[in-house]
Amino acid sequence: MSAKIIDIPLDEPIRGHGDPVTTVKVREPSFAEYMKLGDPYLLVIGQNGTKHVTEIPDVMAEYCRICVVEPNILICEQGGLKLARKIRTAVQSFFQDVAEAGGGSTT
Repeated sequence: MSAKIIDIPLDEPIRGHGDPVTTVKVREPSFAEYMKLGDPYLLVIGQNGTKHVTEIPDVMAEYCRICVVEPNILICEQGGLKLARKIRTAVQSFFQDVAEAGGGSTT
């Protein structure tokens, strides 16, 4: 099974070593990456029993760094906060079912 890839179109091209970059490709994490890093979310249960899912920022950041297929992640720095948020949203989508399932768990 091949990894799912999400194309993120850029509003403005960024410069690389060759042609201007107009799309960032983000791939689904691999089995080995998931086994090493785990879920980027944590289920938090409050004292009153309320449950919510919270992101683990360092784990999400590492997934964002390793899952950008092209261009090189260093070139993505030119895209600033707006591109960083788009990359994060793409990576979050790979774990969406995990976050939703955890939020409704009663165990």
